[in-house]
Amino acid sequence: MFENIKKYGLLYLVFILLTSTLFIFYLDFQNSERRLTFAMLDVGQGDALFIESPTGTQILVDAGPPRKILSQLSRVMSPFDRTIDGIIITNPDQDHIGGFSDVLENYKVDVVFESGTFNDSKTFQNLKTEIKNKNIPDILAKKGMRLDIGGGAMIDILFPDRDVFDWSPNDGSIVAKLTFGDTSVMLTGDATAKIF
Repeated sequence: MFENIKKYGLLYLVFILLTSTLFIFYLDFQNSERRLTFAMLDVGQGDALFIESPTGTQILVDAGPPRKILSQLSRVMSPFDRTIDGIIITNPDQDHIGGFSDVLENYKVDVVFESGTFNDSKTFQNLKTEIKNKNIPDILAKKGMRLDIGGGAMIDILFPDRDVFDWSPNDGSIVAKLTFGDTSVMLTGDATAKIF
């Protein structure tokens, strides 16, 4: 009799644990549906911001210097997720774009947004070649563009409002505003007072 109680008690305990685990995953899934992730990635001297909308759209704003970004992305993205919906190159300086080659090598990127400023560095020229070779749409960001990234999250481009090809990279940086509900964050790259 005690053997049956132990046997069925163990099955009952396993059933309770399994049900509790499934319930916890369900609650976590429900909560994740309503959250926006905004992470400032530690890439040393440089910029890299990761945004994931409540619906799962992922945007990477800048990628810092070379060989820093992948370890940081692994902290905010699943190891099985190999797609980034969009990257924003605020300006073509090394401390903003150096890590994008690693990103393009390890992730499928759907679209690139850039300011249109020019840099004759080998890093920037190689990045432009990689983008072209992978047939990734390369879009010039312009004031008035709104990126609806889902779940009520929006990225509004505030600058450039003109052609900035011959501007310095910092002066021509993309300036954007991320909005989600009552919260907004300015994404300024290395913008200078010249644009204000």
